[in-house]
Amino acid sequence: MNNLEQAIRQNYLEVLQPSDETIETVKAVASGVSDVVKESYNEYGQARAKAQQAGTEGEFALKSAGAIAKGAVQGVGGVVGDLEKLLGGIVAAANTPEGQSKLKSFGKALQDETFFTNSEDMARHLEKLGITSPEGTGFVEGAGELFAPIGTAIKGVSKAGKVASKIKGK
Repeated sequence: MNNLEQAIRQNYLEVLQPSDETIETVKAVASGVSDVVKESYNEYGQARAKAQQAGTEGEFALKSAGAIAKGAVQGVGGVVGDLEKLLGGIVAAANTPEGQSKLKSFGKALQDETFFTNSEDMARHLEKLGITSPEGTGFVEGAGELFAPIGTAIKGVSKAGKVASKIKGK
């Protein structure tokens, strides 16, 4: 049994029976994420209403579509680096000494640089190329960033399944 597997086995109870500290940390993180999403959605709604009042709703819709596309490029282009960060966080949490917060270790590991390009790197690359999203479209950009890798993963799994079934059928 390798070290990672051993660490996961030793720490499985923290997942199945989380401590009060873990529960409170998860609640705080969920609350923070919820607040950011609400704020971003409200900014989008205000920008959309402003465009409606100015009679530029079509232009705003076009800019929003561009923001979704930008987010999709960031998400797909950075998915390997994002997975690298996630794996680093899982390993850090699994290797956290007893008595220390696994979620804090996980969060710290998410701040580490990645070898592969992640979605944050992609956003910086696109901005250097002059590809930016207009004010108020952060919500739709984030949606594009989130859903594009999910769609890519689903297509990849589907194609892998088709290849596997053809190989199995031979």
